[in-house]
Amino acid sequence: MLWNVYSTPGYARSQVLAEGVVFEAASLLVDVWTIEQHHEHRSPYRYSELPRNGLGPPTGFTGMTWSGFRPSDDQQQYGYNVPVNMYAYAALQRALELNRNIWHCDSFEKRATALAEGIRQGIEKWGIIKVDGVRTYALEVDGLGNNLTDYDDANVPSLLSIPLLGYPYDAEVYQATRERVLSSKNPLYFSGTHLKGVGSAHTRAGQVWPLALMVQGLTASTPEERAEMLRLLLKTQCNNGLMHESVNANDINACSREWFGWANSMLVALVESSLGMDCSKAAEEQHKLNIAAQEKSNPSELPRNGSPQDPAYFAGLLSTIAYDKETLTAPAYVGLHANAM
Repeated sequence: MLWNVYSTPGYARSQVLAEGVVFEAASLLVDVWTIEQHHEHRSPYRYSELPRNGLGPPTGFTGMTWSGFRPSDDQQQYGYNVPVNMYAYAALQRALELNRNIWHCDSFEKRATALAEGIRQGIEKWGIIKVDGVRTYALEVDGLGNNLTDYDDANVPSLLSIPLLGYPYDAEVYQATRERVLSSKNPLYFSGTHLKGVGSAHTRAGQVWPLALMVQGLTASTPEERAEMLRLLLKTQCNNGLMHESVNANDINACSREWFGWANSMLVALVESSLGMDCSKAAEEQHKLNIAAQEKSNPSELPRNGSPQDPAYFAGLLSTIAYDKETLTAPAYVGLHANAM
């Protein structure tokens, strides 16, 4: 999140990032992750839902940092989630750049560098498993010889999302992992009359997650696969023009979560990536066209005070951009769906 502030034009980023409390938070995070490399012996963390009085399943040292729950909030089977650690490694690389440009702390440089290298070595040594003679990434390992493979969750970070995480992954190992995740070898991969894709232990069997379809599209190696994901996603709107947590593969009107902001945002990322466009700018341009059309057709609705904030004016305007069930478009996506296909 700090990196987003740093890399986005328009923010007073130097002032924000130079605040002492910001650096202290980043420094504390590095210390916590370092302690959790040694979860079994050094961690004070306990949580009532985890076994062994809240400590979690047994673990050995790998260099990776420990977690008890997946991004979905489901309890992990083993203590080291490999894609989560990949994302942590990438975050540390960004934090190191912030330190070199803003914080200039030698201690932070040493601690974050050592932590990142330990995580990387742990992933390379423990996170790659041979299954059926093929090297694949495991979802979770424990450092004691146990691992969870041919399994992925629909949230991010995930095995499917590895190319999006900023980690220097092995492309051949990822491709083998991707093929297995997107197949019946993964017990959370569901295929029905309308949809097929990755689901989650967090929802009922047979429920495909649009979020996973978006990740599949963003990591697709061909335009055909990416277009297919967009087509499938258009089926998952459940009659309200929005993305949902999950949709039944055999009944596209059976959805969980009427509003799922994460999936809505990821759809925008997929559309922007696929079409090479900025959805915010496109929506704003469409908004201006709608205003111009309304002004032309009914001059009486021009704001009396010249302000675009006049409630009566916008009451009329909103009626022109309301959700249209026939074309399956919502205000934020006006003009995008047809082009995407």
